[in-house]
Amino acid sequence: MTSKTRALVTFSLVALAGVTVAARGEADAPPSPPAPPPGPAACTPVSAEALSSVLLIGDSSVGFHDGLSRGMELQMKPRGATFSAEPYSSYGIQAFANLDKWQTVMKQRKPKLVIVSLGMNNVYSAKPQELASSIKAIVAKIAPAECVWLAPPIWKGENGLLDVLKKNTAPCRYFDSNKLKIERGSDKIHPSNRGAEVWAEAVMKYLTQCVEPGAAPPPSP
Repeated sequence: MTSKTRALVTFSLVALAGVTVAARGEADAPPSPPAPPPGPAACTPVSAEALSSVLLIGDSSVGFHDGLSRGMELQMKPRGATFSAEPYSSYGIQAFANLDKWQTVMKQRKPKLVIVSLGMNNVYSAKPQELASSIKAIVAKIAPAECVWLAPPIWKGENGLLDVLKKNTAPCRYFDSNKLKIERGSDKIHPSNRGAEVWAEAVMKYLTQCVEPGAAPPPSP
C-alpha cells in the first residue's frame, strides 16, 4: 500500500468516526420540549372608520331611549359618529335570528360596527347549547360589518348561556358584561341609566383601547 493510499484510508476512518460520534450525540440528546399551544389572538382596537357608523341591536337590555341606548349615544356623540339603536323587547336568541326587521334596518343603515346586546331572555334556557346555531346565524347576517356581542349582565345565576355565547360569537368580539358592577333599575334586572353609563363607558374602552371589562386602563405613556 502506497503512502498516498494509507493517508486516504486514514482520512476516511477519521471522517467516519466523526460522523458516528455526531450521530451518537444526537441520539443521546434529550428530546426538544413540545411547542407551547398558541395563545389567544392579540386584541386590536376597532378602527375609527368602524366607529363612525354604529348600530346597537338586541332585546330590551338595549333600552328605549334610556339604559344602554342612552349610554352608548353619550359615548358616540362626542366622536361625531352616526349612532342608532334597535331594541326588540322580549326577544330571545332563536326568535331574533329569524326576525326580519333588524335585518331590514341593517340593509337600510349600512352600519360599519354592530353592537349586539342579546341573551337576557335566554339566561334560564334548559339547554343553552341548542342556541349555538341561532347565535352563528345572527353573526353571519351581520357580516361584513364588524361586530361585538355584549353578554347579558346576569342578575341572578345562569345555566351555561355565557359559555355558549363565548364559544359561538366569533368573528364578533365577545364582551363579558358580568365582569362589571352595573347598577340596576327598579326591576332589579335592567340597568339603570347610571348603570348603563358605566356599561357603555366600559364597552367604549374595550373597543378603542382593548381594555377588558373590569380591568384597569393601561398606564398613560
